[in-house]
Amino acid sequence: MKHPSVRFSRSYRKDIVAVSGFLCDARFDGGSALEEAVFSVMPQLRTTLSDWKVGQSIPLIVQQQIRHLYKENSQSIEYDMRIAKYVWQKLASTFFQLTDEIFETFLWPKGKYIAYPTVWGMFPRYLDDKTFQIPVRFRRKKLIPVVIAHEMLHFICYHHLFRTRPELKKQSNQFLCWHVTELFNSVVQTTPCWRRIFGAVPMDYPIHEKSLRKLRSKYQLVNATNREVFIDDLVRTAESLVKK
Repeated sequence: MKHPSVRFSRSYRKDIVAVSGFLCDARFDGGSALEEAVFSVMPQLRTTLSDWKVGQSIPLIVQQQIRHLYKENSQSIEYDMRIAKYVWQKLASTFFQLTDEIFETFLWPKGKYIAYPTVWGMFPRYLDDKTFQIPVRFRRKKLIPVVIAHEMLHFICYHHLFRTRPELKKQSNQFLCWHVTELFNSVVQTTPCWRRIFGAVPMDYPIHEKSLRKLRSKYQLVNATNREVFIDDLVRTAESLVKK
């Protein structure tokens, strides 16, 4: 199977786009992600963005502050991105072997597959062009390849779901599909074979913790043989979470 090659690039503009995303999501999560991701890093933006409305561009002063933060930390950002590239290139072939065991000859979706830095406390991904962000100025550097694997796994998981279960593509099922893919990654990336390769696991969302205890006990291995049964189980679990 042909696998995509991840490129590593730098642009402070991606973090401006990310702020817009966190602001939009604040309508649904009460602003918890915005607080954790952005205001925990730059608390001065709380006041500046207090009157922001959906559809508006990010104020120029905020864009300038983000640009300044990148300029001020250019050396550390450059260093962290070089390390991330080096570590990923060492693990990439093994990662794709693991995903091939799950998805077999299923083709990866077309896209840019570019990793950008983010200074924020959460790491956005963009399904439309297959780009994503990885942490810089981040003390837990052993988690960076786990984050890359997590986002890459999302891209093929979403693609597979939309191909095999087209009803999940509906706008009304967006949140349901998010639950499914996060649960998928959380189980897969904590199976013994993945833990052995990466040496660390992604953090769970609190809303998923109870469900994950049952799912991890049931699925110690995820491969092509049990993939569809596993996904059906995840959809049922996600449906129960959405109804709460």
